[in-house]
Amino acid sequence: MLPKLRNREPVGNEPQKPPIRDRLRDSFASGLVALSFVGAGLSFWAIIGWQTFTWLESGAWPELPLVTLFKFFEADLSFIYNPSDWYGIAKIAQWVLDLPLSVCIPLLILLTGGFIHTAFDLD
Repeated sequence: MLPKLRNREPVGNEPQKPPIRDRLRDSFASGLVALSFVGAGLSFWAIIGWQTFTWLESGAWPELPLVTLFKFFEADLSFIYNPSDWYGIAKIAQWVLDLPLSVCIPLLILLTGGFIHTAFDLD
């Protein structure tokens, strides 16, 4: 008969390992952060590549602002472009929506990765 396995006590100054649940959580969070950085790079190069290909084909650089993404998903943005009040906030939102998609998507993904890194306290 085999002896029951027990957690071995740390010897001397040997650091104690965190529980498996914490190690799995940290591994999962680290994977999400790495995936977000890879996603940021791939999305940037995919958008720039598409714009370059289109420019080489037609001779005109296609503008691709962030608002294009919202229009693709048929989001109602009338309250931003035709505000009834809060005109300053609407102008800021219009400015953000006019930023290039090749900058906004990677920036959003990097911010998400940074948030995950901070929320899970990864070192």
